[in-house]
Amino acid sequence: MPRQTLFTYLPEEDRADQIFSLAATLARRHESHLIGSYVIPPLGISPMVGGEAMIPQAVYDGHAQIYRERSDALEQRFEALTHDDSFVSEWRTVDARMGSISEALMDHVRCADLVIAPHYNGSADDHVFTAVPETLAMESGRPVLMVPETFKSDKIGEYVTVAWDGSREAVRAVFDTLDMLKDAQIVRIVSVGEPPRKESSAAITSAEIAATLTRRGITCEADHVIPGDKSIGEALVGRVQDMGSDLLVMGIYGHSKLREFVFGGATRHVLNHMPVPVIFSR
Repeated sequence: MPRQTLFTYLPEEDRADQIFSLAATLARRHESHLIGSYVIPPLGISPMVGGEAMIPQAVYDGHAQIYRERSDALEQRFEALTHDDSFVSEWRTVDARMGSISEALMDHVRCADLVIAPHYNGSADDHVFTAVPETLAMESGRPVLMVPETFKSDKIGEYVTVAWDGSREAVRAVFDTLDMLKDAQIVRIVSVGEPPRKESSAAITSAEIAATLTRRGITCEADHVIPGDKSIGEALVGRVQDMGSDLLVMGIYGHSKLREFVFGGATRHVLNHMPVPVIFSR
């Protein structure tokens, strides 16, 4: 039976049990190959002064040693949660050196079927890793499952909401997650906006994607939400909560500006008010 490769990134011990347990749950379903990882963050000092490296090797070594100890602690937690399982697991410690954490992870995540990472909503003390999941979702070409801190269950993907607008990003999100959608008890395809005319492209593509998923044996329903005085993001999050979904699948919309991402309104609202885990694709 084909096996997926799941790649889990974790920057701190506080979220270890939550993220590793959820990753193990997903790996267990299809006997996936699960990779856990930690990145030694970059040294927060400019390496070049007058065109030459001025930082003593001892500084690099001391910095790396501190974070290798953190990686070792996380590896022990990872192995404790996975060693009795039948799926294959492995641990990787990656050194970012003077690059970014996202750059250090990119080659690893681009070879994975799904990336799993904690979401911080800009609230983490260590800003060096708060935007890592968003960067991976925008630049890796792979779907990224972001898990909010408030999510306490290891059950995921039984009641799935798919945010649908017929865009390229929405299409990628659906087809990147077909295996997970097949496992769901029910998949609800939710579009947000004014009621589409029957002959409109929005109505046609909504019907088509529902038919495509049904042909693959996926139980799905179509749902349209009129936002009223709410934004699209607010209406979408509200619908996810009202339906008791445990997973949202959607495209991530935005562009880079001066090495930062400017997200679309709905994406930004979901990132800031994430009620359940979200798989973002682009």
